[in-house]
Amino acid sequence: MIASYDLGVFRRVLHVAVSPTLEELQERFRFALNSDDCEDKYAELDRSVYNSFLKGHEAFVIRVVDKKDNLYGYLVHLDGNGCGNMSDFIDTITHESGHVRDDIFEDLGIKDIDTEMSSLLSGYIAGKVYKTFEEWKKKSE
Repeated sequence: MIASYDLGVFRRVLHVAVSPTLEELQERFRFALNSDDCEDKYAELDRSVYNSFLKGHEAFVIRVVDKKDNLYGYLVHLDGNGCGNMSDFIDTITHESGHVRDDIFEDLGIKDIDTEMSSLLSGYIAGKVYKTFEEWKKKSE
């Protein structure tokens, strides 16, 4: 399941994927891979790189470009079956939301960060990640 949320004034999109297949991700996105030999910063995600992201992680964040509309954004990838207890899940959502927030500020060159704006953005992102997970969970039952 992949859900998308407009990040409004930041002119970016938040994508939340819960237990997607590699093929679903490849069909939809190009990925920001930190490769010096890559002319285009955004490229296809191959199985070995994807597996390295998954190894030992229940979640990760990566910058993406949506292939259908060329909008820049951020993908929060969750292993729906590896989220553990609620306390650990809240920790994971908070952690990944912080990465998205930091990536937004970095991408837009925002250096003088207002604490309230930062907190509101993190809360919004965390809420959307949780909402998507809950929708996936209902569909999986």
